[in-house]
Amino acid sequence: MRKAHVLRMMVRGTTLALGVVILCALAPAALAVDISGHWFSNIGNEYDIVQIGDGFEWIVPATGEIGVGKITGNTADAVWPFGHASGNIITDPSGWAIEIVWSNGVLFTRGGASGTPPGGPTPGGGGGAGDPNFSFGPNPARVGGELWIDLTEPVGGQIQVFLNNMNLPIINNKGASYVICEIPPGATGGVLEIEYQGRRIQSNQPNNFLDIAPVDVGGNWVNHATGYTYTMTQNGTKHDVKWTNPGAIFIIGTDTGSGDVYGGDQINVHWGSKPPSMNLNDVGTITDMTPEGRALRIQWNSGDVWERP
Repeated sequence: MRKAHVLRMMVRGTTLALGVVILCALAPAALAVDISGHWFSNIGNEYDIVQIGDGFEWIVPATGEIGVGKITGNTADAVWPFGHASGNIITDPSGWAIEIVWSNGVLFTRGGASGTPPGGPTPGGGGGAGDPNFSFGPNPARVGGELWIDLTEPVGGQIQVFLNNMNLPIINNKGASYVICEIPPGATGGVLEIEYQGRRIQSNQPNNFLDIAPVDVGGNWVNHATGYTYTMTQNGTKHDVKWTNPGAIFIIGTDTGSGDVYGGDQINVHWGSKPPSMNLNDVGTITDMTPEGRALRIQWNSGDVWERP
């Protein structure tokens, strides 16, 4: 069983320098939509966002999670230690950002300029009024720290997933007939439910989840365009990677990074000191793999392509 449902996005590495900023321009540049301030979300987290130009950084006060990103027009692209997403920024008539609808199903909201939480129900997309016509598909599968759930019909709005009455963080639900969410370490099964538009349904599948190995990215890689080589060590859905510049004469340029393998064919990396041709925080798509799930080619958002030697 191998699934390749996954988000497609273009994230470019963003570095925020909270120091001296020198502005040089021949003509006035368009100002990015202002999303700085305090935000609420439909997953219970609150976010404090600091923005400089078109770059931003968030922190979740309750957990210390930090994310960074960039704004292009009314789209925000963000990457954080556990994933990445793109968001559609919705503004009121005055241009004040009031919602960010993220591609992973998370919704950021705030009220007027005071930033008070909005009233009323959380908006959802699609489906219209009444109960949605969907149910669970085949037995849910566990892939490392992820749970993949098939549905019989596409779900076009916000949904919530519960395991033994515990609300699971959603990684990906793009209005499709599947959902990927995080599960606690060691969870092997239990009572699984999905709530959508006020209706909660319970899976009639066996309570024990299928176990599927994540895509195998371990081993040696090479970028034939630059000559740089990479060695990846994988532990479940986590990986460590070391890059080397074999052409260096006096200094052998090496450094390390780490990241996640997720969603069936997605991978990210966060470098301590990045290779020159890559982003500091880069996201890649595994575009070729063997039937057994061994990755053969990775296309990174920076433009780099890794292949097996």
